[in-house]
Amino acid sequence: MRLFFVAMTAFAIVATPAVAQGRHGGKKQAAQPQQSEEKKKAAQQLEKDYNAALARIPDKTFDPWGSVRPAQNSK
Repeated sequence: MRLFFVAMTAFAIVATPAVAQGRHGGKKQAAQPQQSEEKKKAAQQLEKDYNAALARIPDKTFDPWGSVRPAQNSK
């Protein structure tokens, strides 16, 4: 009998997270509200500023071990 209770307790502990995931009650997520024109313009400006900042990043790659490595001479 003791083994039965230990087994049921272990099963309950393992099954609890699975049960908790299904407790939405069948409700669908609410649709996102429409953005106002002001928020749309702010989002577009933010995207434009972000792309401009990305364009200013130099393409040069940095090699932190460059001065440590011996020069490679091709023979």
